[in-house]
Amino acid sequence: MRIVWINQSARFAGGAERYIGLANRALREQFGVTSVLLYSLESDLDSSFVADFDEAYPVVDLARQLDEVEPDVIFVHKVPLDWMATIAGTGSALKIAFVHDHDYTCLRRHKYPPWRKTPCTRKTGLACLGCGPIARGPRRLRLNSLPLLHSAQKGLADLDTVIAPSRYMAGELRQHGVAPERLRVLSPLIDDKSSTLATTVRRSDNQLLFVGALTTGKGLDVLLDAMLRIDDRAILTVIGDGPQRHRFEGQARSLGLGA
Repeated sequence: MRIVWINQSARFAGGAERYIGLANRALREQFGVTSVLLYSLESDLDSSFVADFDEAYPVVDLARQLDEVEPDVIFVHKVPLDWMATIAGTGSALKIAFVHDHDYTCLRRHKYPPWRKTPCTRKTGLACLGCGPIARGPRRLRLNSLPLLHSAQKGLADLDTVIAPSRYMAGELRQHGVAPERLRVLSPLIDDKSSTLATTVRRSDNQLLFVGALTTGKGLDVLLDAMLRIDDRAILTVIGDGPQRHRFEGQARSLGLGA
């Protein structure tokens, strides 16, 4: 079996790329599949990321490259909007997408309006232009458009299976055209072989755990504010790092939560 993995990045840009790496490695070890990675020309190339793939190529002519590789399965992760329609209309391979972010449900890619931290719940439409169509790409800002986004949504809805890592994201995808029978909710893989977490730690009552990148979009700032409204005995443990770590540490101290 030959699997083509299509992802914008060819490096460990985040947890989702680790998911791709772990899934690819497990499939190769357990079932002996051949794996090919297609990635954006804009991406930096990380040799440790591509090492577990049999072949890796930048995308130059996506439709032609897919025809030449002749995959049995196409696995899509985070790709530019204009790639999705091409993928959906290519060949007879089984097409699967893993969608963990708002690339296909928001012009700005993260569902937070510029003026507030409350997530938007509306379906994409003309009202989205009020937030602005500018999204951050791997190396530069991108100007998205509603026709391009709607074309990507249609392409996504035409794939055989779309995997969401949470019920919330599955709801977002249903709202934007993915049929319920094509949706699967599947939590990201965890490499338990390399885990350093102690297995003898006792579970305690009223303990909360945050695991994620320390950026505003992950909601840690909202969680810290919420800690003042819950039981005084609750303990929050934060695991992660990121460019806004010092900001969150300062917020925790200012709220009297410690850091």
